Amino acid sequence: MNSMPILFVDFDGVLHPTRSDSEERVPYFLWLPHLVNALQPYPGVRIVVSSTWRHAYPRQELVKLLGPLGSRVAGVTPSLSDSTRYAEIKRYAVRANASMWLALDDDDDGWPSDERHRLILTNPATGISAPTRIAELSAKLAGK
Repeated sequence: MNSMPILFVDFDGVLHPTRSDSEERVPYFLWLPHLVNALQPYPGVRIVVSSTWRHAYPRQELVKLLGPLGSRVAGVTPSLSDSTRYAEIKRYAVRANASMWLALDDDDDGWPSDERHRLILTNPATGISAPTRIAELSAKLAGK
């Protein structure tokens, strides 16, 4: 089994607010520094991009977009037609033989109750900037 921890990361609603046409434009990756700080004590955590951005940008561009976390990018989840984000994450985790993994996402569609302990569910308006989400991520990474 792969003991290297994996963090599946969505972008919209996690690293910046989910956008709508009516809202004021805020910078993309506004909350990236929160994730950088949260992961600092855990240099072994690898990131797998589960965001729909993986369809629009090649991996090397996703690495650049994640700035100081770019070197931790291990891959992207597969695109499965008519599938939930959870199914794509689970497929990657199984194929990677990953036993230790978590997901940061603002969408819990399709997450079975026995796997919800792996999900840090963010509010699309506050994402990872919410102190409760940072605390939850830190506690789960620490094994608490």
